[in-house]
Amino acid sequence: TLLTNAWSGNAGWSSPVFATGNALEALIGYALLNRSKRFQIDDWSLRSYLHLALQAGVPAACASACLGVLTLLWLGRLGADQFWPSLLHWWMGNLLGIVLVTPLVLLWRRWPPLNPWPHRLPEAALVLGVSLLVGQVVFLGWLPDSLGLVARQGYWMFFFVTWAAIRLGSHGVVLLLCMVAVQAVLGAHNGVGFFANDLINDRFTNLWFYMMSLSLVGMALSTYLAELRRSADSLRIAAIAFECQEGIVIMDPEGTILRVNRAFTSITGYTQDEAQGQTTALLRSDRHSAAFYDAVRSEARRCGTWQGEMWHRRKNGEDYPE
Repeated sequence: TLLTNAWSGNAGWSSPVFATGNALEALIGYALLNRSKRFQIDDWSLRSYLHLALQAGVPAACASACLGVLTLLWLGRLGADQFWPSLLHWWMGNLLGIVLVTPLVLLWRRWPPLNPWPHRLPEAALVLGVSLLVGQVVFLGWLPDSLGLVARQGYWMFFFVTWAAIRLGSHGVVLLLCMVAVQAVLGAHNGVGFFANDLINDRFTNLWFYMMSLSLVGMALSTYLAELRRSADSLRIAAIAFECQEGIVIMDPEGTILRVNRAFTSITGYTQDEAQGQTTALLRSDRHSAAFYDAVRSEARRCGTWQGEMWHRRKNGEDYPE
């Protein structure tokens, strides 16, 4: 902030105030995320993204915007009637930066997972390259006479964001979002493209809502799909562990058998279809009393586990110790 103000010729004492506000913004956001304990930087999910944007970004941007606008008001650069509109647009700009740039930094501090990126580098180049060209047409007014009005509409970018979310994940989405944001802001600043009149008429309001919507769609879809993939991987690992050499029975809280593994079938002779819907009474032998089984269930409820040896009966009627 200090360097930007100095480069633009605004190196007055207000520049350190603005820089302090931006530093406080980052520190406040950091403190809020740490206090919540729900933001998992190494497990990027939809919940983490929403916590970053809403729980940390909204109040942090408010603090910076209030300090900056109050400084301008005190210096006489703003009238009293401009206070609330200026505060709103300052807050909107800072929040958009948090929503766009912070995920870019947090995600790309590490290279994407080995699968699927190296195998999809040509596809990634295609998605980003084509979206760049389309963005030049939509936001910067390229080929105004060659393409019709339909080709120069902002909704085309939702297609590319969805493509990136499905195929490239959150890493690809944040790259595309930042690229679109730069093109859109340049177009609005130069008065060309889809947001040609937004700076004059609406002070970037339409552009802000557009980028926030695009970001929410892209990040929500990419993080949701990532969570589905992690769930599928966990289920796959659980299925592998389930088919071990030990007999395993999964029951509901009432003791009804839901699923058994192949080792159970090999030991007892009962298949999945024969065991499902039954209770463990299916395996009882005549060597234990009802009080023994009651004691086993009581200890399991009280301690969470029971360990020991009992006699069971196979499907063919043979008793065996287990």
